[in-house]
Amino acid sequence: MSHLTRCARWVHDTLGVRSGALQWVALAALALSLPGLTGAVLTATAPTASSTLTSDTTFQTYPQAVAGGGTVGTSPHLYYRSDDSAAHAPTSTAAHHSDTARNGTYQAPTDGPELWWQFDEGTGTTVADSSGSVNTGTFGATTAAPGWTSDGYAASAATFDGGDHVVSRQTAVRTETDFTVAGWVYLDVASPSAVYTVLSQPSGTSSSFILKHGSTGSGTTRSWVFLVKQANGIEKQAVATSGAGSAQRWVHVAATYRASTRALTLYVNGSTAGTTGATLDSGQVGAVSTSTEGLNAGRAWYGSAWVDRWVGRIDDVRAYSRALSAVDIAALHARPVARWSFDEGTGVTTADVSGNGNTGTLTNGPTWDTGFTQWGTASGTVGLGFDGTDDRVESSRSAVRTDQSFTVSAWANLSSKSGARTIASQYGGSATSPSAVGGFALRYFIPQDRWSFVMTRSNVNGAATDEVFGVASPATGTWHHVAGVYDDERNEMRLYVNGVLQGIQAKADADEWNAAGPLVVGRARWSSDWYDYFAGGIDDVRVYRHALTAEDLAAAHRFPTMLWNLDEGAGTTAGDGTGARNHGTLSGGTAWNAAGHRGGAATFDGVDDIVTSDRAPLRTDRSFSLSTWAKLTSDTATRTIAHQAGSPLHTFSLSFVRDTSLTPATRWRIAMPTASGGPGEVLDSTVTPEKDRWTHLVVVYDDPGNTLTLYVNGTATTMTRPDTTYWTTNPLVLGRNQSSTAWWAGSIDSFATYQYALTATQVAALRAESPALAWNFEEGTGTATADDSGNGGTGTVSGATWVTGGRPGGALSFDGTNDWVHGPSSALDSSRSFTVSAWVYPTSLPTSGHKNILSKHGADNSPFFLQYSGTPQRWQMSMSNSDALDPGYTFTLSTSQAQVNTWTHLAGVHDARAGVVRLYVNGVLESSATATSTPWNATAFTGSTGHFAAGSAWHGNAPVNYWPGRIDTVRAFQRVLGSDEVAALHATTQPNPAPVATVLPHRPVEGMTAMRSGALQGAAQGQTASTAMAFSGARSSALRDGGSAEAAPSEFTVECWVRLHPGHSGHLVGFASERESAYSGSSDRMLFVNSAGQVTFAIAGPGYASSPSRIDDGQWHHVAGTYSASTGMRLYVDGLPVATRSAAALTSYNGYWRWGGARISGWGTVNPPNPFLTGSLDEVAVHTTALTDRDIARHYWSNF
Repeated sequence: MSHLTRCARWVHDTLGVRSGALQWVALAALALSLPGLTGAVLTATAPTASSTLTSDTTFQTYPQAVAGGGTVGTSPHLYYRSDDSAAHAPTSTAAHHSDTARNGTYQAPTDGPELWWQFDEGTGTTVADSSGSVNTGTFGATTAAPGWTSDGYAASAATFDGGDHVVSRQTAVRTETDFTVAGWVYLDVASPSAVYTVLSQPSGTSSSFILKHGSTGSGTTRSWVFLVKQANGIEKQAVATSGAGSAQRWVHVAATYRASTRALTLYVNGSTAGTTGATLDSGQVGAVSTSTEGLNAGRAWYGSAWVDRWVGRIDDVRAYSRALSAVDIAALHARPVARWSFDEGTGVTTADVSGNGNTGTLTNGPTWDTGFTQWGTASGTVGLGFDGTDDRVESSRSAVRTDQSFTVSAWANLSSKSGARTIASQYGGSATSPSAVGGFALRYFIPQDRWSFVMTRSNVNGAATDEVFGVASPATGTWHHVAGVYDDERNEMRLYVNGVLQGIQAKADADEWNAAGPLVVGRARWSSDWYDYFAGGIDDVRVYRHALTAEDLAAAHRFPTMLWNLDEGAGTTAGDGTGARNHGTLSGGTAWNAAGHRGGAATFDGVDDIVTSDRAPLRTDRSFSLSTWAKLTSDTATRTIAHQAGSPLHTFSLSFVRDTSLTPATRWRIAMPTASGGPGEVLDSTVTPEKDRWTHLVVVYDDPGNTLTLYVNGTATTMTRPDTTYWTTNPLVLGRNQSSTAWWAGSIDSFATYQYALTATQVAALRAESPALAWNFEEGTGTATADDSGNGGTGTVSGATWVTGGRPGGALSFDGTNDWVHGPSSALDSSRSFTVSAWVYPTSLPTSGHKNILSKHGADNSPFFLQYSGTPQRWQMSMSNSDALDPGYTFTLSTSQAQVNTWTHLAGVHDARAGVVRLYVNGVLESSATATSTPWNATAFTGSTGHFAAGSAWHGNAPVNYWPGRIDTVRAFQRVLGSDEVAALHATTQPNPAPVATVLPHRPVEGMTAMRSGALQGAAQGQTASTAMAFSGARSSALRDGGSAEAAPSEFTVECWVRLHPGHSGHLVGFASERESAYSGSSDRMLFVNSAGQVTFAIAGPGYASSPSRIDDGQWHHVAGTYSASTGMRLYVDGLPVATRSAAALTSYNGYWRWGGARISGWGTVNPPNPFLTGSLDEVAVHTTALTDRDIARHYWSNF
C-alpha cells in the first residue's frame, strides 16, 4: 500500500471524508507533494466556515469521475458497476452505466455462495474463500487451531480435536432472510453420545443457528439437527429421524431456512429422506436478525460460552444468502471430487473443473480432438485422442480412497479393440515409486469383448480381482458413457453403460485396499508395469467420493446439449440450463406465460414470434434426439414447432400439419431431408393432435440403426430411412419453418436437444418428470374433465357442479353428499413413489370423521388418502396397510389448522425409497411420518373399474367421506416432488401467478455471487448499496458486453477495482474474439493477476508489463491500463503508474469485451493457473481513449 493510500485512508477513517474542508486541504497538499503528481491530483476551493463539501460542489464521486472519461461530460465506452441483483437464471443482465447503452451479460447464475471454504491449503492458519468474496477463515489461536490432513473429502481438510475452531473474518450468513449452510463432515467418534457442532453463528448469548450432530430433544437419541433461534428467543429445530451410519464416514449435511414460509429443512447426503421439517412461529419474521459475528466451524456459542466442539474432519463448507432447492442440495452432494472436461484445446495440462485443483498433465502426446459432441454439451467441444501406445493424462494426487465408496465415469470412443483399453485407473504409491498393481480400472476388456470395471484385492503382482462386465460388445467409432461404482456399504461393484446398469459384483470388506497414488487416464498398472493403453477418444472424466445411484448416472447420461426451461418470465433471452451457454433470443413479440406445462413457457402468436439459438445445438448427420412440450391453440393451418436451417432445406422440422388431402387431415410430423438437400423422409405420428392440450413430443434419430422415431405422449411411430442425413452449423429456431411460414400458434415448454438416440425407457423418464395426471376443471360444462398431462386420464364428473373463481379459472363444487370425479386407476401406481396435490376450498368441516380430497379406490379400501381429519381439525396424508377393512394406517397431520371458506394448497408425497410420507400445506412441508408397512396399489377389481378419485374415498366397496366445497388444479406425479418443486407448484397455480423457475436436474455451473461488499466507500460516494460481483473461478464465470462483435481498438483504457485473497488470480478485463469460450480464439488488451499476485497488462504486439508488487492482500485495489501509439502501454495501481512499455503494431480482429474470464496464454512464465478469476470485481470500465496520469489519479482519489 502506498504512503498516499495510507494517508488517505487515515484521513477518511479518522476525520470523515466529507465533514469539512480541513482534511481535504491537508490531503490535497499531501498529494501534491508526492513525486509524479505535482499539481495534478486535486484542487479545492475554500468553502465557508459552515459549509460542507459534497459530490455536487467540489469533489466528484467515483462514478462521476469515470463518467468524465478524462473530459468532463464524456461517457466511457462501457461501464458496468456490478450493482445487479442475484439471479438464478443461466444468464442475466449486467446493467450498463454509459452512453452506449450496451448492457452486459452474466454467463452463469449470480446467486452463488457467499462463503466457500475448500480447506485445500494443507498448511497455515487461514482458509481461503473460494467464492471470491474474500471472507477468509482464521484458525483459533494456538491450542484452538485445527490441524490439516491430506485425507479430506476432496483433497485436504481441517481436523478438529474437540477444542478447535475456524471463524470467518466477517458475517457470512444474514439470518433474518433466506440462507443455506452446508459442508462435508467426518465425525471421528465410534459411538457418538455427546453434541458435536459443525457450523454456527453467534448472536447475543447464544447462536442464531447451529448445525450439529447430537441430541434430538427426545431422550438419548443422537442425529443431525438444524437449530434456529427465533427473534423472540424461542428455538426451533429440524431433526434427521435417523443418525445411523453418521459416524466415522464422510457425510454431506446441509440446512436451509426459507423466510417467506418460515420453513427449516435439513438434508443428509443430498436428500430430505428421513428428516422432519419445522417452521418458525407465525409473526416471527425469521431467525435472529442481529447476528453480526463470523461463521464458526467446529463450535457453538450457547449460554455465553463456546460449547459442543467438533471431533473429526470438516471440508468444503459453503454459505448462501438463499434457500437452495432440493435439486441444488442434491447437486452439491453429487459434485465430483475431480473432473477433467478436456476443454482447453491446447497445452499440456487440463484443469480440474470441479474446483478441487487436481490438475492433469498430458504425457507422450494425447491430442486435442473433437469431444463427445461438437455442439454444446456440458463437456464442451473438445476431448482428447489417445494413440493406444503410450498416451496418458495423470493427476497431481489421488482422487479417491479405493477402500471406500467411489464412482468413476467418462465418455469413451474406441478406435481399436485389438487389446485391452483402459479409460481410467488409480494406482498406489507415486509416479516415481508406483505400486505393483492399481486399485481399479475402468476399461474395455478384449477376452469378453465388453466394457468392464475391475478392482484388485491387494497390492501384489498377480493379485486376485473382482470384475463386473457389460452385456454387449461396444461398437468402435461410437461414444459410450461408462461408469464404475464401488458401494462400500453394500459391498458391491456396479457397471453402467449409457446410464443402464450392466451388472453387479460382490466385493468383501476383507478384499479392500487403498491405492493412494495418482488418477491416470489412458493406462493401467499391472504386474509392476504399465499396460492397456487406450486407443480412441476420451472426454469428461469424473470421479466421485461416493457411490452414485442408478438415477444419478441415468441423469448424467441423459444430459442434453441444450435445455431451454423457458421459465424466465421477463426479458428477451431463453437461458440454456445445461451450462453450455447456447441461449435463445426471443423476437417478433414472443411472450412469456407463467402457466406452462412445468413452470413457465413461451407463447407464440402464429404471426411472427420466434426463439433463435445462439448456434446449432445438434449435428443432424449423427444420432440425436429432441424433446418438448407443446400446446396448440389454433389448428386451422400447418404450424411448425422447431426447425434447424439448412441449404436448400432444413436439416429437420417438427410440425403440426393440416392437409385436407390426408385422412385424418391433422397430424404431428417430423421431416428430415436427404444429404443432397432433397425432400427426404417425413414421418407422421398415429396419434391425432389435440388443440388446447399440452402434448409431449420426442424425436429420435438413430444413425447406426437408420431409424427415425416420433413419440407423441409416449406412443412411438418408427420408420427406417436411408443414411442420407446432412447437417449445417445454422441455429435452431422455435416458432416457424425455414421459409418463414407455418408460424406456431400456442405455447412451447421445456425444449431440450440431445446428441444421441434416447431409448424408449429414457423417453418415458422424461415424461415422468411431468404430471401423470392433471385436471384443471376449466371446462365449465358437461360431465367430463380433460387430463392436461397428455396421458389420457379423462375424469368423469358425477354430481359436482362447475363454478368460477377457482385457483385459477374455473373449479368444481362438491356437495359433501354424493359428488365426486373419477378417472382411470392407471393414472397412478400407489405402490411406488408418488406426489398428489390440489387446491381445496371447504365450505364446512366437521369436528369428527374425515372428508376426502384425493384417493384411489381398491376393493375394500383406498391405498392413500389426501384428506381432512375432523377430531384434530387438521389436514392429513394417510397410507393404508392393505386392501382390507380397517387394516391399519400410516398418517401424518398438518401443524396448521384447516380453515373453512379459504383456498388451501395441499400436497401429499409418498417416498417409497425412503419409506416416508410427507404433507405440504401452501407449499411448505408441515409434517412427515415413517411408513409402517409395504405400500400397495389399487388396480381394476371384480365388478368395478378401479378409480383415481377426487371428492371421495373408498371403503367397504363404496365411495365414502364426500368432500364439502370446491376442488381445483388436481395433479398426480409418479415421483417424489422436492420441497422447491411443491413450493413452485403452489406458486404457479395461484390466480395471476408470477413466473417461478422450476428447476430441472440440470443445474448450471457454479457461477458468481452478486451483491457482495463493493469497492466504493459507502455514503461518502453517494452510494446506498455499492456492491461487487464475486467470481468463484468456475469456467462459466466470464462476462461480456451485450453488443455485437466490434473491432479491437487501437487506443483505449481499461480499469476496474479488484480484491483477492492471497494466492488467488485470474482475468480481470480485456478484449477477446470469442463470446463464449475462454480456451480458444484471440485475446489481448487485457488486465489479469498472475500466479505471483501481480497485475499484468498484456497486448499482442507491444507485449506485457507487470506491477512490481503483489495486490492479492485481501484489500480493494484500483487497476488500470492505457494504450496509444504516442504513449505506449501504461499500467497503474491505486492511482499511480507502476509499469510502462513502448508502443508497437497491434493485432487486428473483431471481438467482445469480457471481464472475469478469457483466454490467457503466452504472457510469460507466471500465467494464472485458471483463466477465470477467483476474487471480487467492481466498477469495470472501458474507454476509447488513453486516459492521462491525471485522469487515472482523479478516478482513484475520487473514491476517498
